[in-house]
Amino acid sequence: MSSATLLKLAAAFNQPNQTAIIDSLTKDSGILRTMPFQKASHGLFHKYKIKTGLPSGGFRNVNGSIIPHTTNDEVKQTDLKILTDIQQEDKAICESYPGGVEKYFADELPAFVEGLGQTAAKQVIYGTDGTFGDSEGFVGLRQSAIANSNIIAAGGTSGSRTTILAVRWKHGICTGLFNENAFADGQMITVRPLNTGNPVMVVVDTATGAVKPVYQALYEAYMGLLVADTKNVAAYTQIQDASGKKPTAANLDKLIDMVNGTAGDTFIYCNRIGRRLLWELKDSKMQITPAETEYNSMLERWNGIPMILDENLSATETI
Repeated sequence: MSSATLLKLAAAFNQPNQTAIIDSLTKDSGILRTMPFQKASHGLFHKYKIKTGLPSGGFRNVNGSIIPHTTNDEVKQTDLKILTDIQQEDKAICESYPGGVEKYFADELPAFVEGLGQTAAKQVIYGTDGTFGDSEGFVGLRQSAIANSNIIAAGGTSGSRTTILAVRWKHGICTGLFNENAFADGQMITVRPLNTGNPVMVVVDTATGAVKPVYQALYEAYMGLLVADTKNVAAYTQIQDASGKKPTAANLDKLIDMVNGTAGDTFIYCNRIGRRLLWELKDSKMQITPAETEYNSMLERWNGIPMILDENLSATETI
């Protein structure tokens, strides 16, 4: 939000200890909950080496010879980006709020962190796609899968389809990145008052020059994504809740094989539609005996691979 309203202030006086209700705006991000992070090698960027060839070695007879070899390396770099927002609130509202300016900003913190978290999750998924991610951010998981031809396409209609991702996380190869120097108090997102905590005048109408006094706070998180190998991310794209466009068991098994997936390091990510279609897939294959009294169509793992809900995977993909 760009500024506060009097409705917010009135509600605070009616119930000073209330918690803002943002449940309908909250989106569960299983990717952010499960992806590992490591510090970038050089603060704002991360350098790593890719082996472009391995020595084959060989056998020799006694008193025979062997040809020496060396490994071939290619040095690459991925840059971190700054996830950021500026909170700007009217001076009169903040100072009249029960508990004052500091309490006002503290009460607004969960909403800003939730919003930034969703932005981060979308970036991790969709990367620099301008519609579903941010062109100023880093390359995402879905983009990496497509770039490496690690995809299965279900052929769903543009604007009515979604993706299921398989990701094999591995330290130094496929992981989130953070700037150790900006990692304050163990928090990925840092919050700092601007203008030494004092109100400033901001222009609200460039035509008339009208201004108003506001307090401001800066939210920042330095983060990036490392996908250094072609076999760590795969995407099952163009999935739709329509005949012939739904996920199949064979393709889901293939998706896992495309990342050399194992139960110890791999996750399947889907939104609610993808999860429901996988439950439906299980439902069509399940058999029960007369002696059984419970029937559960919920599916938490696929052949040992955890299935994780991430509601930031769009249900209206066009890419």
